[in-house]
Amino acid sequence: HQRPLPLAVFQEGCVFRVAGLAALAQAGIEPVLRFTGHSATGIRHAVAAGLAVTPLPRGMAQPGLVAVRQGLPPLPATALVARWRGVEPLASAAHLLELLQRQLWAPAALPA
Repeated sequence: HQRPLPLAVFQEGCVFRVAGLAALAQAGIEPVLRFTGHSATGIRHAVAAGLAVTPLPRGMAQPGLVAVRQGLPPLPATALVARWRGVEPLASAAHLLELLQRQLWAPAALPA
């Protein structure tokens, strides 16, 4: 259990970053930001290189990464919210929402 805990996160304002930092603060675990990125790919590479852990959804993980639970606080559930003007979204907007839902909440093939 490395302390302070090295983290790889998205830029400020990201819901996963906010949730991860809040959970750590509530548990009294001091984090240190080792990598701040603009893409999930960059964050995954930082984690795979052993630089840090990350509070991203399992659906954004890839083979080679391991889910870590021991010694860390649980993260809150997240929701994807989409808004559009009018009663029905454009077909392209509905398709994009479906793709995001599949990517973010799809079960990942990670060792637990």
